[in-house]
Order: sequence, then structure tokens, then C-alpha cells
Amino acid sequence: MKRLFIIPFTALFVVACQQTELETEETTVAAEATEADNERLVRRWVDAWQLDVEAAEAEFAEIAAADLTFTSPTIQTQGMDEWMGHVGAVKAAFPDIDFIVEELFVSRDKVAIRWRGQGTHEGDFLGIPGTGQPIDVGGTGIVYIVDGKIQTWIEHWDALGLMQQVGAISMPGES
Repeated sequence: MKRLFIIPFTALFVVACQQTELETEETTVAAEATEADNERLVRRWVDAWQLDVEAAEAEFAEIAAADLTFTSPTIQTQGMDEWMGHVGAVKAAFPDIDFIVEELFVSRDKVAIRWRGQGTHEGDFLGIPGTGQPIDVGGTGIVYIVDGKIQTWIEHWDALGLMQQVGAISMPGES
């Protein structure tokens, strides 16, 4: 009698373990797909900077949440209108700006990015009139993605280096 009970129990246990293994594999595949989608989303954000302001606005509207929060050492925006005001100001100051992804790491709904921006300082930026000087600045960001859209972008970049490159401040020991 005990054997009859053990055999069905063992069979049920094996089936349950296989089901758990399948669910784990499905979850892993879904997480990998989401991570790949999130990487593509952040790369689209960087690529949007190469577009004119109107096309960039359409692209950002597609990939970012309407209530997007963007924070950096020099500005904080809330919502797409403020964000696009910032994009317009940056593109007016550096019309040839080109952002490059140097490294990108994804963990579920968070993306870490290390980027570089290069261009020419042609217009007012942070109160400094255009100088015609080339710029090359680096930065990092942590990006939070919710429901397939960029919700929050927290960025740190080399504002001091930019100020030095456009001649707004000098290096110690320089005049």
C-alpha cells in the first residue's frame, strides 16, 4: 500500500519540478527580451540627438513617458515640454552635437550608460555665448524604464570640463 502512494507522489513531484524549471526558463527568456528592449530604447534616445529638433521631439515622445523626469548637474526637467525645451537649447548651442554610447549595462528595468558628446559651441549655453570652440565631454546616466518607456534619466556629466573647453574658466595655473 505504501508503494502505491509513493509512486504517484514521486510522479507528481517530478512533474511539479519540471513545471517550475519551465517557468524559470520562461521568466529568464522574458527578462532577457525586456533587457534587450530596454537597451534598444536607450540607444534610440542617444540616436534621437542626431535628428533635427522636430524629428527628435517625435522620437522622444515615442520612447519616453509623458511625465519624464530628467536630472543633471545643470538642469532638471519634468515632462516632455520642459525636456524638449532643454533639447532645443542644447541643439542651438551645439548644432553639430553627436552623442556616442561608450558603455551600456542593463539590469531589468534599469540601464546604466557611459556616453561622450562632441560638437562645436556655436550658441549660448549656461549663459556662455558661442565661442566656436570644439567640445568633447563625457557623462554617465542611470535610466529607469516603466511600461516600455523611459520614465527617469539621472545624469552626471563633466560640466567643469565643458566650461574649460569653451574658455569660460581656466585651469589652475593658467591665466
